[in-house]
Amino acid sequence: MKKVLVILFDNTEEIEALAPADILRRAGADVLTAAAGNSRRIVGRSGIPIEADSLLADVAAERFDAAVLPGGPGVFAALSDARLAGLLKRLDGEGALMCAICAAPAALGRAGIIGGRRCASHPSVAGELPSRDAAASTVRDGKLITSQGAGTAVEFALEIVSALFGGGRAAEVAGSICFKFPSGQC
Repeated sequence: MKKVLVILFDNTEEIEALAPADILRRAGADVLTAAAGNSRRIVGRSGIPIEADSLLADVAAERFDAAVLPGGPGVFAALSDARLAGLLKRLDGEGALMCAICAAPAALGRAGIIGGRRCASHPSVAGELPSRDAAASTVRDGKLITSQGAGTAVEFALEIVSALFGGGRAAEVAGSICFKFPSGQC
């Protein structure tokens, strides 16, 4: 079973965190939500409280097949924690799928993870990402999956499913939730 870490933090964009967690669970992944900080309870950017499965500190030594970093106003503060940045660098070095949406690709860029890989992001952080593809809503470049923002969260999640389980499984999940891909596939 594929093991996926979804990182939560105060002021996270709720849709960008929970859509991937939900869709990956539907696909059969073992999804662990983990809160950065000292409490499993975080409050998202829209004031919605979320209870994580665990604290990030308690699972930081575990291995994961993928890590999902949502965006939102709190992403840069969360990634300023050297432990979180170190965990993401370790997972990237181990070949885990690195997934970031909205402003989170810029946070990964600051942590030295994006490099020259092609990516998507929210337009507000475009200046920090020279390899950003402004025309793409979601981009997969090797083991890096990035996306523009809350409006692309389902597409982003299904791309992660495709990378972990194959396009057929992603199409099954997309069909089960009545999602129509922008390109018309499925």
